[in-house]
Amino acid sequence: MKSQKAASACLQWSHERAHVPPMTSGARITDWRETLDIRARMHAGGWRVVPVCERTKGPLFADWPRFRYDPADPEPPTPRTFNAKGEPTRAKHRGTGAITSGVVAVDIDIDDADRAHAARVAFEHVAGGSPVVRWRPGAARVMLFFAPGEGVADISASIGADPAKVEIFADHAGRQVMVHGRHPSGAVLQYEGDGPESWPLAELPHLDRRTLNAAFGAALEAAAIPRDGGASRGGASLGGVRRQPNADAATAALGVELRRLLGGESMHRASNALADLLAFHIGLDAEQAARILAAVAIAAADLNPPMAERFAQMEAKAFGRARWYARIAETPPDDPDKARFWVSARVAAFKRAWRLLPPEEQAAFLDAALTMRGAA
Repeated sequence: MKSQKAASACLQWSHERAHVPPMTSGARITDWRETLDIRARMHAGGWRVVPVCERTKGPLFADWPRFRYDPADPEPPTPRTFNAKGEPTRAKHRGTGAITSGVVAVDIDIDDADRAHAARVAFEHVAGGSPVVRWRPGAARVMLFFAPGEGVADISASIGADPAKVEIFADHAGRQVMVHGRHPSGAVLQYEGDGPESWPLAELPHLDRRTLNAAFGAALEAAAIPRDGGASRGGASLGGVRRQPNADAATAALGVELRRLLGGESMHRASNALADLLAFHIGLDAEQAARILAAVAIAAADLNPPMAERFAQMEAKAFGRARWYARIAETPPDDPDKARFWVSARVAAFKRAWRLLPPEEQAAFLDAALTMRGAA
């Protein structure tokens, strides 16, 4: 009953008002004790809490998808910062994020207030309202939270490009969103009603795959965002390297994406394409690919000082993005023609990786393979 009333009120508000809602009681910055209380309540409600940097919105831990929050240890060591002895620090992580495992996060990332409002109204008209709606002062952008229903799992979709795109992260352990703290813009994140700490995941309205797809399409249409405009779904960019017919075409596509990335034209799409190439065509693992993504982000920031903040966000997301593409690279596409290219590309990647192995590791691999073959 609580979720139905809140969702109904939220939907009514969206039709009546097109601009920023009034400030709530949580408008001020919470102190450290309140932050710990919020995280403990979220954790108890089934949310996967991860501390994040308020400057970048990125997690403070290299292998954050595996991070498990422990209310009894609210200041875990931070591998990315060290004390004078070279040991990981235990700093107060004031930004709070939520890994989108068991969550559907709908990010209406549109700066124009009218288009953002139209997208939200259209999404809620199909899917219903959400009782947990994040916003920040001075921006038209909002994020809606639901729970995954039938057929919704491991979804990462982004269509459009800054300053007008809609993103969906649904039951995806490799994505996270900032839910509390000071946004890089300087504004403190707010909620129209109660925040996620007051809503156990089990009480959020559920969205099945069909409804989610229909609502996503309605929001894009209402905001006049073409479905093929800068889109990425489930880790494969519509214009990325994986969808090219051969290695030469993929290399050419990568060159285009790298130029766009280094010039600051299309950071999200280009970094996805780069991660795809590193994992799929070259066969790097997540850690190797992450190092390259981070290096490219640093170089791009040097080339584009006004955009240094955005490239810092890309650097912070390097491991999560690389881990996602490394896993996707092991999954053949459904299309038979692309599957044949997938097989030949994976074989070529294996051969390249094989040549890099020291002779003793090659011998150990062959011994293990023969042992498995005999056991079979």
